Amino acid sequence: MLNIKRTIARLLCASVTLMTLTATSFPASAGQTYLNASFESGFDGFAARANESVERVSANAYDGSYSLLVSNRTEAWNGAVASLGTDFSAGQSYSFACAVYQESGSAVDMQLSLQYEGASGTSYVQVASGSVASGEWTVLSNTDYTIPSDASGMMLYVETATDLCNFYVDSISGGEAGSSAIVTT
Repeated sequence: MLNIKRTIARLLCASVTLMTLTATSFPASAGQTYLNASFESGFDGFAARANESVERVSANAYDGSYSLLVSNRTEAWNGAVASLGTDFSAGQSYSFACAVYQESGSAVDMQLSLQYEGASGTSYVQVASGSVASGEWTVLSNTDYTIPSDASGMMLYVETATDLCNFYVDSISGGEAGSSAIVTT
């Protein structure tokens, strides 16, 4: 009887330990991060692609206190854009992610995209995309995106597929392939 009680006690202890490990929050990225735009202290290199407005606001944020609001859009490709810089190389794979939010009243298809100069001129490709419900933060991510081998002058931007709604973007990141770029809540 005593051995049964000890066995049950050990199993309960193991279960509690397992539950604790499962509930523990670990870092989102085990790899190197080269791009981390949280907008907590500024624009982190992001700006408007055209004549739309891109402003740093504290009204709505995915993580921390600030995000970027993209408004007054006249084209679906209008959005927040930044140069990827020298940390990102053509032909290499990376993990990219961002959090987006919109309040149009219905779901909107949104995407994280790459503009680059290649052998055939300027090209535009989707890195990550998804349907974003109205009034909910949604993470767009791709943990294994390969930048085209002929790419130069690379710029990462957030846009909608067709809608012209205002949207917020936060926690834009890029780093080593296979890593989870941002925490999904």
